Amino acid sequence: MDPAEIGKNREAEVPIVGDVREVLRELIPALQAEFDAGSRADLTGWWRQVDGWRETYPLGYEQPRTGRSRRST
Repeated sequence: MDPAEIGKNREAEVPIVGDVREVLRELIPALQAEFDAGSRADLTGWWRQVDGWRETYPLGYEQPRTGRSRRST
């Protein structure tokens, strides 16, 4: 990725440029250390949004009563 593209369309709070495999290899242990040290993000608003999506767009499907597909063959 071209570093000049970071923040071009959307502001980046933490601009990270690099090969995703290498970045994640370093980022995951760093985040785990922060978490283990007691640093926790307040995700209340995020989970409220996710729960709203789950209510609006529930996962799953209705099982046909006959056990067959509703399509006629």
